[in-house]
Amino acid sequence: MLECNAPGQHQIWQLTERFWRLRYPSWPKLNWGLLLGCGLARFTSSKGNIIPAMNRFFTIIVSTSMYLIWNFRNTRVLETSTPCIKN
Repeated sequence: MLECNAPGQHQIWQLTERFWRLRYPSWPKLNWGLLLGCGLARFTSSKGNIIPAMNRFFTIIVSTSMYLIWNFRNTRVLETSTPCIKN
């Protein structure tokens, strides 16, 4: 999801970040914990109030991006037998 250099993966995360930044200024640094727990992410205002719309938007775009990357990976593996390309 984050380390593979196969075509599409990096571009999906770039587009996801661009989409997020249309609405919110800062994009969090992604890691496995944040990806797997995207539905539990809690963004707060400077006063400490939870921002439900921001939480929902993050959950939707991250989970959708992961699903898309997973589908690309499955297609690539089934058609070419190449699971991942790492540096």
